[in-house]
Amino acid sequence: KPLWRRADIICLALDGEKLGKLTKREVVRSDARNLLRAARESGLISRRCRLVVVTTKWDLISSSSAEQFVADTEVLLNNQFGSDFVSVTFHRIAARPVSSRVPYAYGLPGLLTEWTSRTPAKAVLAEPSHTTGSAMSEFVRLAWARRRSTFAGAFDVV
Repeated sequence: KPLWRRADIICLALDGEKLGKLTKREVVRSDARNLLRAARESGLISRRCRLVVVTTKWDLISSSSAEQFVADTEVLLNNQFGSDFVSVTFHRIAARPVSSRVPYAYGLPGLLTEWTSRTPAKAVLAEPSHTTGSAMSEFVRLAWARRRSTFAGAFDVV
């Protein structure tokens, strides 16, 4: 399986430094849309996956027009791709701000809480390809049949 299909969360980072510049912000939006569209059309997105869109370097977005552009981009991404995911959330962060506009580690607690607090979708456990004959002992076959639900989500068989 492609790596994206196995992911519980896909994090899409939007470069706040570029979003803060009038000449580059449309490219950031276009790149994000193109990436998500290509992933959808290629079948790389699992419907059990969550999308987390993170606007980085929020301290460098200083104009109201840039803030509005980010808000519009979030609405656009949610409307266009929201149905492809279990959920879509948005975070604005500034890990090490260079301005005093926002505090140190701005937005990081909320992002980290999101990543760690939700229960990911249970992984689909692959069935052994040979469940008969000498390839699988009777003991393993019985354990597999009785403990399938215990193993679900615990590991991924590739």
